[in-house]
Amino acid sequence: MAHAITQLNGRASMAYIGEKPWHGLGQALTPGQTIETWAREAGIDYRICRSRVRFGDAADPQIWDERHVFFRSDTKKPLGIGSDGFQLVQPAEVLGFFRDLCAEHGFTLETAGTLYDGAKFWALARLPLDFTLPGRDQVSGYALLATSCDGSLATTGQITSVRVVCDNTLRMATASGKDAIKVRHSSVFNETKVKVDMGLLQGQWQAFADNARKLAARKITRAEAVKILVDAIGDPEKKIEDQPNARPMGQILELFDGAARGSELDSAKGTAWGLVNAATEFADHYAGRSTNSRLNSAWFGTGAARKAAIFEKALVMADGTIEHRPFTGAELLDTVLDQPVNDQPY
Repeated sequence: MAHAITQLNGRASMAYIGEKPWHGLGQALTPGQTIETWAREAGIDYRICRSRVRFGDAADPQIWDERHVFFRSDTKKPLGIGSDGFQLVQPAEVLGFFRDLCAEHGFTLETAGTLYDGAKFWALARLPLDFTLPGRDQVSGYALLATSCDGSLATTGQITSVRVVCDNTLRMATASGKDAIKVRHSSVFNETKVKVDMGLLQGQWQAFADNARKLAARKITRAEAVKILVDAIGDPEKKIEDQPNARPMGQILELFDGAARGSELDSAKGTAWGLVNAATEFADHYAGRSTNSRLNSAWFGTGAARKAAIFEKALVMADGTIEHRPFTGAELLDTVLDQPVNDQPY
């Protein structure tokens, strides 16, 4: 079950337009399809149902009113357990979130699908905005809405950039200044409020474009690259050989040094933008013990959080406000890395 994408009757529950996604799964669609077609082809044409928990022996069954089992309407597969106050968001609501954005604001649905047998589901739409950095380094904007019925993910809306040359994904700040808008399942999902909080109805793209240009213009030394990584995902109080994430940092540096896709472009070669994208490529394409949960981590989990942390530390350095605390150890970090970039825990 590559990338944890749901497989049902030998068919991956995902659809897309354009080039085949990097994980190679899903049904290809042509642009302009209806929301109903997307739901069918992406395997999101089911409802989440709920039933009170029943327990005990057959002669004396008991009902637990306060706890509910959530299950698929089509296969009846159980997907999670929650309280009677758990507010479900239906798969159709996730796709419907983009209906008016596509019809009235120039958005284009590009991917949608489910994870973990349908317990998580998402839709991703391209914004009618992009920018190009030196070296023809194109970055496109996307809006992502995802949720779960097993309590593992709040209903989450975020604006995500995709670097075309390597399919790297990076979250950007929303209208509230956060990198994601989250609605807990104890609250009712308000579609309009989420759109406003994300900035989809007013636009936050320009600020991100300005920051990306700032990172692309900031040349950094290898020692500065190490400092950013240690400050973001390590422990500045520990020596480099004692860093808890020394191996991932070493692999990110290897990508930064020229192994990353697009690292030869003017925008990335020896720049803070190049380091951010090295870290992003590692999280999106290499991290983890297997490919099974990489998509989930890169979008919603540890991978997403670490990408955001590295972006923020790089931006602080590009702004010139970073503390100039001496830090060396780039060479020592090389000695920790004893295998090439590949599938590795991150």
